[in-house]
Amino acid sequence: LAHPSYRFGAAAGTVNITDDDSPKIPANGYTITDLGDFFHNVTEAMGINNNTVPQIATTYSTPSTPPYLRADRWSNGTHTDIFPPSAFLSSQYYIIGQAINDSGWVVGSGSSFLNNQWSSYYYLWNETDTVQLQTPATAPLNTGPRAINDAGWIVGSAMNSSFNTFRAIRWDQSGTFTFLGALSAQQTFSSFAWALSSSAAAHRVVGESQFDLPGVSATTTASHAFRTRTGTAPLPVISSDDLGNILASETSSSGARAINSLSEVVGYCAFSATEQRASYKDGNSVKNKGWSTLGILAGGSGSGLSSMALGLNDAGLSVGWSRSSTGYKAVLWENFQSPAATDLNLKIPVADRSTWVLQFATAINSSGKIVGYGLKNGSQRAFLLTPLP
Repeated sequence: LAHPSYRFGAAAGTVNITDDDSPKIPANGYTITDLGDFFHNVTEAMGINNNTVPQIATTYSTPSTPPYLRADRWSNGTHTDIFPPSAFLSSQYYIIGQAINDSGWVVGSGSSFLNNQWSSYYYLWNETDTVQLQTPATAPLNTGPRAINDAGWIVGSAMNSSFNTFRAIRWDQSGTFTFLGALSAQQTFSSFAWALSSSAAAHRVVGESQFDLPGVSATTTASHAFRTRTGTAPLPVISSDDLGNILASETSSSGARAINSLSEVVGYCAFSATEQRASYKDGNSVKNKGWSTLGILAGGSGSGLSSMALGLNDAGLSVGWSRSSTGYKAVLWENFQSPAATDLNLKIPVADRSTWVLQFATAINSSGKIVGYGLKNGSQRAFLLTPLP
């Protein structure tokens, strides 16, 4: 069962079914691996694939002055540097890695100093070449590809210069883009695609989009999570893809950040006017249904008490962050109804807790290995957590 606990009925005669194979947080915790080395001060790990020896999309800083960001693929201690597309080769450049698939291909964005100006691009690195992805307009570093599945489809967001807004976008295997639209027909409303499933028969895209509020001025908007229909290619976003939120409120926001092959989704929902909570949504539930609030770490209140889920595997384990008065902490959730947040800082060996503060868990693979980033001796570093038997 994808969801480990079910309940039927509301009074006498209620039947509870519990899945004995429900996901469990490793009783013995995790080993932690610093993904950097002497030449690679790795600052972020954004994606991990499902290979037996996993490969990780990372970004590191160089010792240059000023420091420049570089993308690479880490695997078992080996770094493979990723360089800009040939048209953007320069002595000064930034390039970041955002996601990786099971073929080891990496997608991301970059910017190079050419002809006395910075020029940005989106890319696909396929182990033999860095391919420039078609770009609809300028390519800001804070947009671009955010996910690639095993069929080679890529999704993310990009500027639609015709309406001066960001839109969810897909790229096919040749690098050609197609805008995916939004939950609203209003061309000035933004949408963002954050992830897509790897099932060959699904290609479902999740993200968040602004939309029209019924009976309210067209200039007033909210953002809701969306999940597109199944298709042989990632399909455009339409109004029926709206997932709503846990409050069943049109004016409350939500966002979907990850999807697994069971079409289960995690992300966040507004919890109050000042707080958001990491949230899970069932694989086949309709708008406003099937949402569960994931737990938070204790401490803080109001806007200082928030969380977000960023990764999810088919076993039902979710990862992300929880923020309180003591700052950000990387957390793990089991996929029960209203599960507690587990502070991953308490799941690494005691000897490592004096040097590490795990802040953001960004992805989890089918083996339960987790990547993210935090502080090591006060400096930002990327990490890999491997479950102990």
